[in-house]
Amino acid sequence: MNVDPTGKGFFTALFVTLVAAVVAKAVVSATSKTYLTATKKDLSNDMFQKSMHDPSGNVSHPIQKKIENKTKNTEQIQDTIQSCINQSNGKNFTSSECKGSVEFTEGDLYYSIQKADYKMSGIKIDNSTWNINVNLSDTYNFTEFRTGLTMGALANDLGFVMQHTGLLIPYYWDVEYDMTYTEK
Repeated sequence: MNVDPTGKGFFTALFVTLVAAVVAKAVVSATSKTYLTATKKDLSNDMFQKSMHDPSGNVSHPIQKKIENKTKNTEQIQDTIQSCINQSNGKNFTSSECKGSVEFTEGDLYYSIQKADYKMSGIKIDNSTWNINVNLSDTYNFTEFRTGLTMGALANDLGFVMQHTGLLIPYYWDVEYDMTYTEK
């Protein structure tokens, strides 16, 4: 039909598409890094960059430490620990007795983790002090398209589109840490 008389049109179109995808990924990577760094969302940046460039394996030790440092003193984790203590009637408890999911609703933890599964165990040291083991895990992915013009919705929707075009790869992460908790 003389549409592609040389037979090279398919390969040219494929090459142009691949170059466009690489350029788009580089632009999104650089832009998101600039924005997330400027808005002090360093954990969000680390987890997003991993999904674009190295989605295999668990998050690195520095990212694990960021998750630990940013989560352990949050209201969500503190309330979850207190709830586990209350359910155990003030006795030691195991991770099979204290598990569920926790949702972070603001800041860097909202953008990077938002919702994660937890397992916690606790050993009572004295009347009000506990050694707590916290395990947080989740799959870093974007599973729903959101409506609205908030930064959270726009960031999520960018991740959703990138994941569904193969520019962002979901990955499973798991972080465990110990902490001392004093009852309120």
